[in-house]
Amino acid sequence: MAKKEAEQSAEIARTAMLTAEAASRAKTVFLANMSHELRTPLNAIIGFSEMIGHQCFGPVGNSRYSEYANNILGAGRHLLELVNDILDIARIEAGQIDLREDILDLTVCVRHSLAIIEPMAADCGLTLTSDIDAEFPPFWGDETKLRQILLNLMSNAAKFTPAGGTVSVSLERTEDGGGRVTVADTGIGMTPEDIVQAMKPFGQVDSSLERRYEGAGLGLPITKALVEMHDGVIDVRSEPQNGTKIVLEFPPTRLRPASAVVAPPSTESERPDGVSGLAVSEM
Repeated sequence: MAKKEAEQSAEIARTAMLTAEAASRAKTVFLANMSHELRTPLNAIIGFSEMIGHQCFGPVGNSRYSEYANNILGAGRHLLELVNDILDIARIEAGQIDLREDILDLTVCVRHSLAIIEPMAADCGLTLTSDIDAEFPPFWGDETKLRQILLNLMSNAAKFTPAGGTVSVSLERTEDGGGRVTVADTGIGMTPEDIVQAMKPFGQVDSSLERRYEGAGLGLPITKALVEMHDGVIDVRSEPQNGTKIVLEFPPTRLRPASAVVAPPSTESERPDGVSGLAVSEM
């Protein structure tokens, strides 16, 4: 009797697991399909509104039309950014993201990301500082994904730091010979419960109807997944009103001898609005 009950319980558990897996696969396929369907019209909206805003084929006649076109452009870029985030998380959950790895100069990646974020920091009235080890050795990784990680963290730091605050970025060697990237800010910070929530896909620290900060809640989950794909770990340290420090540590196996031949930096045009495919996500 007990054996039969145990078998029934095991069968029920197995059925529940298979149902959950099927639901997860269906969700992933749906998100991926919808994301692809949305990207096509969004690219048209962004492209045409940009042309109207720049008056490529002559003046539009009324300055307000140009203003409306720029508003459409901004909204389209923001929506495309969210779609890119959803597509990224769907691919990650389905195990469909592969790294295109090569030997690269991580100091160049960090400096490039800082240059992109600098205008955003200036507009927000923030001080942007950096401490980069000029002797940091070549790194084995996916340049595009690493830049996405850096831009995600830097843009979030700027976004959640009030005017007059500071965002600092550092790149250094660890005690065991690995690499460490730190992005710290003097912003609003988070409680331990907030950190747990922010690390979940679609998790929003501010869940009220009148949210102060835009975003789909995918920035940290995507960043965490991409860091782990590079054999790294992410550590989030934060206190309310005392800022946030996010530390990424990569093992020594990711570093190469100083004599290693470094691939030329990517020439892909990247911008923090995610239009070029390098999406900047938000918490």
